[in-house]
Amino acid sequence: RLKDTPLVIVVVSQNYLASSFCMVELGALWVLDKKLVPLLIPPTTTGDLKHVLADIQMLKVDGPGLAEARRAVAKVLDEPLTNESDWPAADEKLRRAIEALSGPAELEAGP
Repeated sequence: RLKDTPLVIVVVSQNYLASSFCMVELGALWVLDKKLVPLLIPPTTTGDLKHVLADIQMLKVDGPGLAEARRAVAKVLDEPLTNESDWPAADEKLRRAIEALSGPAELEAGP
């Protein structure tokens, strides 16, 4: 249902980069002119990005990347940011989930 959504959050991992299906789906997003919010998760780095992906600005899950992703989503959806007091706990929960999926990584706390 890619054509029905105004925004797609792409979680860029080693598995994502190795998946031909994901690359085809990414191409479909470009053809459909969808807004992308790409999140780069450790241990994947910008050095792992090849071809067209190397030219896309990635938001890193560590540091301020999650806050930047929230702002990007809010802008595309034309929605105000709310419940800011809940964000640190949600960020930490996401970081733990990513670490469980990708193995131990150095994830810095965001702002």
